[in-house]
Amino acid sequence: MAIDLAYWTYKIAVKTTLDWSQSEMTVCHRYSDFIWLRDELVHDHPGVIVPPLPEKDVQGQVAKVVINTGLLHYRQRALAKFLTGVGSHVKLHKSPHLKNFCEKQGPDFETIKATRKRERAETELGLWDKVQQRSGGGWLKMVGLGKAPVEGTAGEPERLTQRKNIAVQAEQSYLAAREKVKLITERHSAAANALDHLRNSLAEFGEMEKTMNEDLAKDFEGMSKYADKLAGVHKEGADREAMIVGETLAYYAGMYASVRELCRRLQRHHNFMLGSESALKSLQEAAAKDPKKAPQVEKAEAKARDARQRFDSELKEFDEEWARMHRSKRHELKHLQRVMVEINSSMLRRIESTIPPEIEDPA
Repeated sequence: MAIDLAYWTYKIAVKTTLDWSQSEMTVCHRYSDFIWLRDELVHDHPGVIVPPLPEKDVQGQVAKVVINTGLLHYRQRALAKFLTGVGSHVKLHKSPHLKNFCEKQGPDFETIKATRKRERAETELGLWDKVQQRSGGGWLKMVGLGKAPVEGTAGEPERLTQRKNIAVQAEQSYLAAREKVKLITERHSAAANALDHLRNSLAEFGEMEKTMNEDLAKDFEGMSKYADKLAGVHKEGADREAMIVGETLAYYAGMYASVRELCRRLQRHHNFMLGSESALKSLQEAAAKDPKKAPQVEKAEAKARDARQRFDSELKEFDEEWARMHRSKRHELKHLQRVMVEINSSMLRRIESTIPPEIEDPA
């Protein structure tokens, strides 16, 4: 990883069996490049639950200047998990944007981003903005497209509404669980700090006793070493809990945030489909009175049909994604349970192993 006072740059080593220019490559990217990649994946795959990125540093430039290694290492692991999730996904790993991300860097990659931005601007505006511009909001406001509604809209598939609600609740629950893990971690860290202070005090007592009682001085020295080992055990346990348990919970909170994001997209597409069918019905009624409008009806039929096919296809893809995510989550959370047990068992074993030999009572 390279350090710049304005931003961090991440070095990425890639190995692939895909038909790319090279099987092994190394590139450097900024966090904003990861955001670009994810945005393009979401745009091209509206029915896919795209893995989340780690939350952006809330401490801003100050943390970067002083090099917050904890944040840095967390960000590195989370970005690696994001790329692993994308690379192992049955559809996302085929994305040309992923290929460009892994093969290009620096000015070449910036050129690709700029070109892609122009392409999207020319082909999109986006679709929803175009329609709103032409209609002044019109029926979009009536069916809820002006602002993404929180509740389900009329005719919305029940499973989409249910998943949206589940995603909101699950995200909050995972974040709450992460806060609990944070509290446990802080307590372990506090215990480690307290033991460290105790170690210093015992070492000082030992130094004072040397001039009066050498054996007592050795006892204090042994107790100081014991406190030092205990502090290390608690610190290691805190670090492992934060890294493994806390980060896994944060990842799945992010996954459910991605589900919410996907639900909003599908809700907009569903509303657009309803609007297309409503417009078609109006044109059909008008054409019944004025046969000259028949060609407009044909175009409206094609648009309404395409809108329904698109929505149905995306909803089916979401069904597959929902099932895939839960299979993966079940497997990972079972592993997490084993890890949590192992962390605590390991701490107990380490504490037992640090107990010094019993000191004989003085005669």
